[in-house]
Amino acid sequence: MNPNYKLCAELYAGVLGCLAGIRFLSVTDRFLNELAPVAHGQIAKDLDTKYENLVKGMRYVQIKVWPPEAFEEGAEFMEAMAKSFENSHGLRFKVAFAETLTRLLHPIGKAAQAEVNHPQWEKAIEKIYPRAKEMMSKPRYWHVAYPLAVTALCVAPHQFFLKHWMACFEYGISKLKDKPYRIPILNGIVRLIWTYLYRCQEPASTSTSKLDGLLKHFFPTGRSSVFPPEEHLEPFICVVHFIISRYFEYGRDFCLELLQESTNPSNTLAPERVGIVVQATLLTLHGLEREEPTPTWPSSVDFSAIPSWDDYPSSSDVLPASVLSKPGIQEFTERFGAVTSTIARTCFKAVGHMSVFDDQWLLGRSSASGSASTFEESHNLVIRRHPEGSFALASYKRAINPGHDVYTAHRFLFPTVVDMLIHGVVHVEPRVGEVAGAALRRFMKDPVYAPAVLKCFTAFMFDPKNIEREGNGHRTLLESARLLNLWTGVVETWTTGLSQKPKQDLTGNNLQVLLQQAEEIALGALFLLSYELMTVRCAGVKLVRSLVPLCKDLASEDTSTNDPSPFSFMHSILFENDTKESPFLEGFDELLDRTELDRLQQWRRSAKPDFLLRIADSSVEKDRKIWRFVYPEFMRASMPTCSKFIPNCRAVIEAATSRYHPMMLRLAGISSSGRMSEREGYRLIKENMILIDQWYVWTRTLCATAVVSDCRPPMTQAGREHTRAPSESNFERERMSTTRCLFKHLTPFLDVDYTPFRDAAVLSISAFPLEGYPQLLEDLNLFTTRQFYDEGRTKPGSPARGIRTRRSARLHSAVGRIYYLTAPYLHSLKSSSKQDALYQALKFVRNTQAFLFAPENRDHYSLQRLRRYFCGLVERLFDDSGDLSGLDNSISPNIHLSLYRMCEEWCQIGTQNESAKTRFILMQRAAAAAIKDPEAESDAGERFQHETKLLSHASIGAMSSLCQKAYRPPDTVELTSPIERPVVDPPKSLEAVQVLDRIQAVFEDAQPLLVTSAKKALQSLLVLPEPGAGLLADVLCRGFCHATASTLSSAAFFDAIVDVVCIAPSHSFTFAQVICLGLANLCHGDVTIRRYAFNTLVAAHEQRAGVIAMAEFETMVANSTPSVYLQAHRLVGECLAGEHPEQAFEVLAEVTALLSRVHRLGNERVCHLMLQGLEYWVPNLEITASDPSKLTLTSRGSLVAYHLLALTKRFSEAQPEQIAAIWARLVEVPEPLSGRAVASFLINESLKVSTTAFVKCASEVVACLSRSAAGVQIFQELCSVCGPERMLPTFEHRLEHPNPAELELWSDLDVLFADDQPRQLLGSCSVRDDTCHPFGRPFSSGSSGHDAAVNCTSYAVSSDASLRAPVPLNNRQGGTVYSGVSAVHHREYGGPRRFPLLVGK
Repeated sequence: MNPNYKLCAELYAGVLGCLAGIRFLSVTDRFLNELAPVAHGQIAKDLDTKYENLVKGMRYVQIKVWPPEAFEEGAEFMEAMAKSFENSHGLRFKVAFAETLTRLLHPIGKAAQAEVNHPQWEKAIEKIYPRAKEMMSKPRYWHVAYPLAVTALCVAPHQFFLKHWMACFEYGISKLKDKPYRIPILNGIVRLIWTYLYRCQEPASTSTSKLDGLLKHFFPTGRSSVFPPEEHLEPFICVVHFIISRYFEYGRDFCLELLQESTNPSNTLAPERVGIVVQATLLTLHGLEREEPTPTWPSSVDFSAIPSWDDYPSSSDVLPASVLSKPGIQEFTERFGAVTSTIARTCFKAVGHMSVFDDQWLLGRSSASGSASTFEESHNLVIRRHPEGSFALASYKRAINPGHDVYTAHRFLFPTVVDMLIHGVVHVEPRVGEVAGAALRRFMKDPVYAPAVLKCFTAFMFDPKNIEREGNGHRTLLESARLLNLWTGVVETWTTGLSQKPKQDLTGNNLQVLLQQAEEIALGALFLLSYELMTVRCAGVKLVRSLVPLCKDLASEDTSTNDPSPFSFMHSILFENDTKESPFLEGFDELLDRTELDRLQQWRRSAKPDFLLRIADSSVEKDRKIWRFVYPEFMRASMPTCSKFIPNCRAVIEAATSRYHPMMLRLAGISSSGRMSEREGYRLIKENMILIDQWYVWTRTLCATAVVSDCRPPMTQAGREHTRAPSESNFERERMSTTRCLFKHLTPFLDVDYTPFRDAAVLSISAFPLEGYPQLLEDLNLFTTRQFYDEGRTKPGSPARGIRTRRSARLHSAVGRIYYLTAPYLHSLKSSSKQDALYQALKFVRNTQAFLFAPENRDHYSLQRLRRYFCGLVERLFDDSGDLSGLDNSISPNIHLSLYRMCEEWCQIGTQNESAKTRFILMQRAAAAAIKDPEAESDAGERFQHETKLLSHASIGAMSSLCQKAYRPPDTVELTSPIERPVVDPPKSLEAVQVLDRIQAVFEDAQPLLVTSAKKALQSLLVLPEPGAGLLADVLCRGFCHATASTLSSAAFFDAIVDVVCIAPSHSFTFAQVICLGLANLCHGDVTIRRYAFNTLVAAHEQRAGVIAMAEFETMVANSTPSVYLQAHRLVGECLAGEHPEQAFEVLAEVTALLSRVHRLGNERVCHLMLQGLEYWVPNLEITASDPSKLTLTSRGSLVAYHLLALTKRFSEAQPEQIAAIWARLVEVPEPLSGRAVASFLINESLKVSTTAFVKCASEVVACLSRSAAGVQIFQELCSVCGPERMLPTFEHRLEHPNPAELELWSDLDVLFADDQPRQLLGSCSVRDDTCHPFGRPFSSGSSGHDAAVNCTSYAVSSDASLRAPVPLNNRQGGTVYSGVSAVHHREYGGPRRFPLLVGK
């Protein structure tokens, strides 16, 4: 039949059943009318399907027992149905009819009593039962005929039932041997006995005598089993329950007989019988407690299903006094409890310790596992599967299974023995665990027993001795989800009750007991926080959140003791912590990858006071790794305050770690029994990674909280110990108590083949407390001496010398990493032990340097990791050179330089020499060639490149710490160290350009950590007392941020300069250098650079004792509008020039030097603003001598003129107005001789610098000065030189011997205006002289008059110029000037020029 059709038919039948409940007669009459042909035997065989569906439609029709009228209607209906059933034919039709009649009759047995004696009902049963009995003889009808016969008999009239029920019972007994019939027959017997006992009763003597015979079928005399041997005991339990409830005394004696009260029940256990009696007794007692002494009629119509416990609820709670006061109940419970307690103890002794933590019950360990693993149950094994991961498969031999079944049956009877219950929770039989947990929960509801249960349960879970004792594998009790959930539930129940208690009831001894219990629970919760399993750790977080705040308040009220409670401290750390001040999130940044570090930064920025619990409770994988570092630090920080609480928790961790240690030895390949192939080893490591992580967390916590002891255990070689697991766990725990014992405990893992174990050992040893660091260095020194240096000297020339195997490379790298990770302790030690520690670290550095520099090791590819850790150690060791000042006699004077050169070879950022490049290529090839698998060669090459990249980064950090003293080595001292050898070939000294190029390459790489190291290196150079002018100038040049294409390196250089200027007042930069660079970057488009520049200017201003505050310009500088921040540039420059006029010359020199290096293309704004700013500085320059009779510039004035000439030459065409303004401001001073002195300087120097470029530049200067206030004086000076006698060539400048300052100026001008076009003179005045020029060119002899005339050609006068005033020239001079200037102009510029000269008298 179509499934949709079946579904529709089922829905219609349900609707008809609902209608029949309202209109019974209407619905049933319609059915009967349709079935009339069946009742008369008039249907054909081909119509069976129609009537089959019709009969199935009556399945939901309900016959009501009350009121009587309704039952009469039902009896009439059943009589008609019985007639139709009697005449039905066909297999499917008869089967459907029998099923429908069973569904109609079965509910009547629940409520009907005398009603079934109704005549019409009796007629219906008299037709139905014989027909069903007839069908039982045919196998094809038996599955529906037997339930119908039993049901019809159970609802038959009283006499009819008594007449036929024994025959039906005996028929069923004869069929019990056949397993297919067993469950339906047992269900039928249950209904027959219920009907006999509670509806069709006989006298008690008659009934008990019949019951004796009936029960002997199920419980044969002389046997301990039941018949039939059925796994499901529910039918037997129901029968015994019915009997006890009807005849209590008879049932009581029968139960005690089954329990063998008269004999010793422990001799011959009858597990099935005991289970039946116990369950039946509990059902009966619970019925009395509910005041329902009559058991209910089975509600299920399905005879193929076992009876449901929903019909027979049970309870194992303590019986109330009202039930015990009933006759015979007290005596029965006492006798029953005594015998069952004996049986329970026997069962526990036999099978009670079959724990899931005992590896002998694992299926894989069983000898028959090969055949039993395929089937759920075999003839010799009973398989029980658990939900707890890999250890959840338990098996046990069938030979002990009967005893186990008894133990299971007594799950309600050993609540008085808490230890039995707790062991039952982790039993290999899941049913035992379920009922044991239920029993413990019931105990917790009783306030009398709850404290004892909780104390025992907590001790079972967290007592170190119990952790070591339970089971024989690595798994601990907390790895059972059932046990953990049960304990947390018990604790929550206790905590809830404690919070609801009035505070006035919690005083005195009661409060102390509660707090002691709370400390034990809190200890367990703190241990749960150390677990890698998410469920276990979250359970600990949940307990801490509920317990610590509550107990903190209770502990504050306890005034009976002076001992501090740990709850206040834990509450302050876990609930009131500040991420900004917390040390728990610091110190392990380098151990995280980029994503994990970003996550850590998020937690550091978090404002949640309970961030530690949030990290522990997080399901994010990155938080799990962060918690591995946070938890040990939390335990370490809690040790001083919780002097008893944390050590007790540490003892629990010691016990758990000792359980893991043998397995870790096998996985790491240290144990001799754990040797395996490489592929198999990596597979096991991958499968057990969570266990390795757990072992690492515990081991790191033990190291972080270890005690520092002076006792030194015997040192053994790595990999030579732990060949077998220790026989006693106490010995194993003792070796985990002190730092030295832990060091010896972990050293075998330093050279194993698997990285997780090496990392775990290294990170754990690095977590030793600060107090144990000197001892750690001593132990490391002894260890390395024995492992590396002594072994290397055993057989000179043997293959074992140098790098012999991968093991030695791994071991050396691990030791180097320990030195590197613990190096920050060096600068935190007390002065009494710091020098010794520094000496030990320096000794390792020297030895490792020699080791790595050896020819056989220098190019070895497997030492990249050791080189990286070595660089990290060097960086941290030499980072604070002040701590090393006491060891100057033990440090080689070239150690910084030699280490710098070594690290420089490993750095691939920046320029590398050819030898370093070749060495890298050879090592990369060797790394790929060492892999035998061709498919893995690419992976090996990638790993080598990754290690090389990390080495480059580490070398940058090392060079940053070494840079200062490598660039400027300390004075040579006499070495007193006996192990220090003189250097035969000292390394080459550093050059400033090389160092700065490397720093610039790092800045361009733009990795934050590397940039920080490079800035540190640069700043260390800048704070040297005498870094050198070349270095400072190069740094200032690189610190200029170009306006259009500002590179990362320029910004980083400038940032470093800003930090040095603002933080280190003793820097070597001059005020002018700082001001020049700051003003140059103050006009940059990036607001960050402008802020840095402004801060630099303010710092320099304040360091020079500036008076006017510059804070008012800060907002203008930070403004993004160019018109605003460019105006700020002008105002800041004006302010600085006014405040520091004495720095004018230095500022001019620095501006000239800066602008000479700046490319004009793209930097027009910078050039314009810097030239504009000079206008405020130039008036402060004094260029003339104090003696007015001398018309010459001072030496400084000459330099001013030189710098201005340089600016004029470079910017006269691009910035003509600014150049003119600068020259004008130079001569616009009260001293009238300045302009004339400048003109005289130009004329005099033109005789020395014999190039057209200088003459042209001088003419441009005169043109600029002609429009200034000193224009008249300058013109007068020029005219005074243009006399006829001055037009002749002169050689005086060749005969004079200039002083050094003049010679240097001459040289600078000659370089500045160097070109290949010598000056051309007028007519006969031009005399060529081939005598040697001081700077390598021939002289061109000329005259001062000629030079003055040339300059006059560039003189610009307006129509109303002040030259209308008479010039003191006679007619001859005027004519000479006029003719000479005209001729010069015609010669120099290609045309005549008129001059408005006014000749005097």
